[in-house]
Amino acid sequence: MKKLNKLTCALFILMGTHTVQAEIHSNQSGPLTTMSVGSTDEIQYGPHKTVAGEPGVGISNIGGGKKIGFASLARGVADSNGIHTIQTNNSHRDMGVFHFAKITDANVYFGDWAKTTSATDVTHQTYYVGKDVTTTLPTDSATYTVTGISQYSGSNLLSGTFDVDFSQKKIEGSLANSQRTVELEGGNLYTANNQVTFSADAKEGTTSGIVEGAFFGESAEALAGIVVFSSDHTKDIGFGGAKESSESEEITASTDAS
Repeated sequence: MKKLNKLTCALFILMGTHTVQAEIHSNQSGPLTTMSVGSTDEIQYGPHKTVAGEPGVGISNIGGGKKIGFASLARGVADSNGIHTIQTNNSHRDMGVFHFAKITDANVYFGDWAKTTSATDVTHQTYYVGKDVTTTLPTDSATYTVTGISQYSGSNLLSGTFDVDFSQKKIEGSLANSQRTVELEGGNLYTANNQVTFSADAKEGTTSGIVEGAFFGESAEALAGIVVFSSDHTKDIGFGGAKESSESEEITASTDAS
């Protein structure tokens, strides 16, 4: 990782919304002034009734900016890719446009947001937020099947795999669709404040960015993160994925079932 990228990444991570309260970990690629993800506030009444300490999101000029649970927003039907789309309506005219997904079998959400549906909207930012961040670095290696969301249209979902060597504290991989390919370079894992996180350089053609994310679950069963291009935030990506089952685990499961 180049020195400039290291410094940029460090500053970016410090500016992110990380919190260990209720084991919530989150970050986003843009300012917290309008939309922010993090730990939910307690909401006692209404359709978004929730307890505090769940993965949530708030809009500054709606409900005093209180964060509601992504679980309540995900009650609607997702599309065939598992993506939920929620946008401005008559009751919430300043809500903007959300695209988000939930990682299967994990209380982790990722996606993007902008004030409008315009692909050139400079307010575009990406995010992830999840519960039960991994606290202890595993010692094995694993491959994760990963999905990415950026300016989602229904046909431009990004996908790829990330390979992680926990013993060497390294991560590499890529995300791509028919229009884009983003490579992770120089990826490293970190353990601090009882949280296992990662960062890397991002490369899309001649455009450079940074990657930041975290692992979730006792054995790092899931990961989520964001790709940030400071020169063009309309290209930012929110991503998440789950660990692929190893061959040995499949054999063991088959043996146990026989």
